[in-house]
Amino acid sequence: MSDHSGFIAAGFRAVGEGLADLCFIAGLDRKAVTLTGRMYARVRRGLLFFETLVRRLLILMAAGLDLPPVRRAAPAGVLPWGSGREKAPPSPRGFALVKPESYRSGFEDALAAYAGQRRAPETGLLLDRYRTLLGLLKDPSLHARRMARYLERLRAARLPRPLCFAMSGLHRVNAELALVAGPLPGLVNRALSGWKGRGWWDSG
Repeated sequence: MSDHSGFIAAGFRAVGEGLADLCFIAGLDRKAVTLTGRMYARVRRGLLFFETLVRRLLILMAAGLDLPPVRRAAPAGVLPWGSGREKAPPSPRGFALVKPESYRSGFEDALAAYAGQRRAPETGLLLDRYRTLLGLLKDPSLHARRMARYLERLRAARLPRPLCFAMSGLHRVNAELALVAGPLPGLVNRALSGWKGRGWWDSG
């Protein structure tokens, strides 16, 4: 398999710079963040773009990992009786390996605006997603291993493989992001070309 480590590192670096630009434009690092409807839409579109890019980089990174076999363990939340910690603490919200269906598309927002519908900007959720991305960029390898295990389970069950489609609107982003986002779908699809499952799903 080809070594894409340099490309992947450049991709995460471009995402980090893009997030820094978004933070500067919208003031996401302020103590009290207040966004107008237009700025909210801009930040949401930017986060959707970066999240999609990061998922694809993680899939490409995961495809090149050689992980040891998984040890059989007790189900999540179950610990040996008498340990004093039978109930595992809830895990914090992390980066979604698959795009959540609850995320609205830009087309839906445009329709709502055209119809005169006004929604209160969910600034808290937006900031949560922004900070989650920042945390991921500190150690992408951890999330790449999560992605590798996830893909491993899908492959073992002979389930459909993820498929990447070309991203639209690359003329609106800077050159560094476009140079990563452009060839990334082809690289991911080739890396997973040996998948034996039937069908596919959009990697989002």
